[in-house]
Amino acid sequence: MSDVIGYSIAVKSARASAVVSHIDAAGAGKLNLYAGTRPAITDTPPVAPLVELVLSNPCGVVNEQAEIVFSAVDDAMVVSSGVATWARLSDAAGNTIADLDVGESGSGAAIILADTDLKAGALIRVTLAKLIEP
Repeated sequence: MSDVIGYSIAVKSARASAVVSHIDAAGAGKLNLYAGTRPAITDTPPVAPLVELVLSNPCGVVNEQAEIVFSAVDDAMVVSSGVATWARLSDAAGNTIADLDVGESGSGAAIILADTDLKAGALIRVTLAKLIEP
């Protein structure tokens, strides 16, 4: 017996739409990348992020496969060097939407970077961003 729940596309789409609504609730949402161990999810940011990416408002759309396809994300400068291991997705007011693992290709992480070893002063450019409902 499997312990994974399989939702219909209609339910996945509704859940993804709710996530989009929460991200956009207070304006342009944010995706912050952090180093270290991912803490328990909380509405209080745990430490300063390595980089903060500002999302578009609206942040994106839900496609036919119930994936959130994010609109353009502004380039951002890495402010602190470190190895990105997790990320926090929040609304513009800083309310937590989700915490996500960060890794390199093949890691199985929710967020894939070409290189997780970020250097202060480097530019982060997002070329494609999707959030896939489980």
